[in-house]
Amino acid sequence: PVDLYEVTSEYGGVLYLKQYAFGDYVLDENDNYTWGQAPIYDGATVNPQHYTFAGLNKNSRAYSIQIVRLGDSAPFALPYYTDLSLEDMKNDAYVTKSALEYTVSYIPFNNGYPYGANLNGTIYSSEEAEYRRFVYTNYLDLPDNTRAVLREIITKYGLKKDDPYLVGKVADLVSNYVKYDIKTERYGGDEVEYFFRQAKTGKCTHYATAATALFRELNIPARYVVGMYESKLVANVKTTLTTPGHAWVEVYIDGVGWVYVECTAPSEDVN
Repeated sequence: PVDLYEVTSEYGGVLYLKQYAFGDYVLDENDNYTWGQAPIYDGATVNPQHYTFAGLNKNSRAYSIQIVRLGDSAPFALPYYTDLSLEDMKNDAYVTKSALEYTVSYIPFNNGYPYGANLNGTIYSSEEAEYRRFVYTNYLDLPDNTRAVLREIITKYGLKKDDPYLVGKVADLVSNYVKYDIKTERYGGDEVEYFFRQAKTGKCTHYATAATALFRELNIPARYVVGMYESKLVANVKTTLTTPGHAWVEVYIDGVGWVYVECTAPSEDVN
């Protein structure tokens, strides 16, 4: 393991530290599917990653977290859900800054989904509606062959696009679909197809890939995300985050913004 970050937060509990979100599910030069670079959105006055914080800030307490990057191998990373209102960080998929030590304000949620968040009545309401059109244009695409596999799964398990509990049901389905094994190698080819038709084991990258694709086929904008995860952060105590990292999913909730969803089976091997 390699030490990447030292974090000290006023909040104790779960921490997801986001490094990068990705875009389309595309073929690479070896005919394996992978997640490509996310498209850049430059139409907002504030980073769209701020919307969820803004929607929560009316009813939730914000906490301070200090992050120290332990060298160039640790990308600039931010927790969910961070106050970016005063930051010049316009990229909505990831942030690149040279600072090795920084402190931000964030509103954490141990269960991931920020219940109570709503941008109605905030200065960002109309801006989010415009960004939402960009999201639906760019984060629903999938290859036709992948869609065919996903339609089988949707029919088999009776998933309905209008189900208000659909996000949780997809997460549960994917996390229980195969046994977790951190030693699982990359499947190769179409990893979504292999996960649902042949795989017996998987690790976070496989679960997150399968879930991102399934959300998209159900008309929920989603993107594959990598970063760091800590399940037992202690308030006001310095914690070192080491490799390996983690992968999870972001889904877009209309009128709220991007929220993270954990779709990997529980395991002590997750960092």
